Amino acid sequence: MTVSELQHRFIAFAGGMPAIAFSHLQIDRELKSVVSRLGGRYPDQPSAAMADVPLPVYGLAFSSFLKTLDVKLSAGYAELTATLVATIHRLGRPAEIIREYRVETIDPIRIVFDYDAISRELYWRQDGAGFPKVTPSWGTDADAVLANTTLPDPQKDSYLAEVESPIIWSTRNTFVELLIASLPRYPLGEMAPWLSLLEPLRFDFGGDHVIVTASRAKVAAGGCSPSTMIVEPDPNFPYGETIPAPSFSARHVDIAVYLPKTRFIDFVSGNLEPAVLVAARGGGVVKWSVSGAFGLKTLTADIKTGIIYPSGLTVEGIIGISTEIDFIGVARAWVDGPCGTKIGLASASVLGSGEFAADIRLEANIHAGYITGDLKVAKSELIDVDFDVGVPWPLDAISGELLDYVAQKEIRKLTNRVVQLGRWDFMGIPLSYLDSLSTNRALPIMEGLKGVGAYMGIVQSEG
Repeated sequence: MTVSELQHRFIAFAGGMPAIAFSHLQIDRELKSVVSRLGGRYPDQPSAAMADVPLPVYGLAFSSFLKTLDVKLSAGYAELTATLVATIHRLGRPAEIIREYRVETIDPIRIVFDYDAISRELYWRQDGAGFPKVTPSWGTDADAVLANTTLPDPQKDSYLAEVESPIIWSTRNTFVELLIASLPRYPLGEMAPWLSLLEPLRFDFGGDHVIVTASRAKVAAGGCSPSTMIVEPDPNFPYGETIPAPSFSARHVDIAVYLPKTRFIDFVSGNLEPAVLVAARGGGVVKWSVSGAFGLKTLTADIKTGIIYPSGLTVEGIIGISTEIDFIGVARAWVDGPCGTKIGLASASVLGSGEFAADIRLEANIHAGYITGDLKVAKSELIDVDFDVGVPWPLDAISGELLDYVAQKEIRKLTNRVVQLGRWDFMGIPLSYLDSLSTNRALPIMEGLKGVGAYMGIVQSEG
């Protein structure tokens, strides 16, 4: 058995609890997206969010250009560094620079994750003190621009006293806070809508991913009427299996949701739609119809070994499902009479039993923003079919022969119509992730360790 570094860390850190991971690569992509959005083109084309912001004095305004923004992850925390250039100019004239301010972090600012339990969102906050360095300089044409303002003489001195002093005071006190507010947030509730990690959360910043878990979690399983359960670390984990050392990297997996075996199977079985409706009709002189539903009688599910790299937008085979099923339905036979009337020959309830087998298949719907899991049927067989006819002699012989024909020739065709046993939205794709896709496309991916645990995730693929 082989596992990736990510799967191994999930097992070592989260163990028998659910967990969510997002990669350092994805954090870097989102930071670059922030810089691109707020950077603009110096000196007179700032981004729309940072352009020509009015000041409350002398018809002045400021524009800002975010030059660098970097988050370096360490054990248990991260370090933030940044550089921003702000210019003061006449309102509506960003090219007429009076004064420029280079604002930069002196030392890395220590930041940590905090958690909003209501929105189920991770966000950064400052951990400890940290202030920026502000370096001002006059614009090349500062005197000429000042001459067109209402600042009293001497204009440079007036500017320093009445404009620059409050600017520097405000910048030193709010710059770090504003920077942190611009950092990407991580909506765990969107990534795994069915999972709520309960505080306190635990974080592992090592390796190529940030992993988030908790000692207790709430899992909702089911379709129309989901049931909610509180889960704690599984005392039977890892179920007697040996955990191999990691043998390859999964740093390309951008976002992933992990579940140990028991939780994964609870989730899968809870989301199975217990019945699949079917219908079939036959013609000829004697017409017939059969309709009913397949219901699950037993369910066996387990995690298989392997990592599946998708081709196209589908992936399958990590979770194997086998079931015994019951078919419950109604069969009717009749002869068409005049004016659309139906002359009934027989009506019977139909009972059948058989076997199904299926694997999980993933599909990524990028525009809708989720990854869907469904069970692709690999085996579908009806073994025994019985009819409860209930018609008087001598019609029972006719109806019995007819229904026997339906059973032998037609009922078994219904099994070919059953294409899936269940379908659910397994994982959400946050808008911030979609914004970072650029020209890439996103594909689902799945990795399992036999009988232990598995994760589902998403990767970016060039092309």
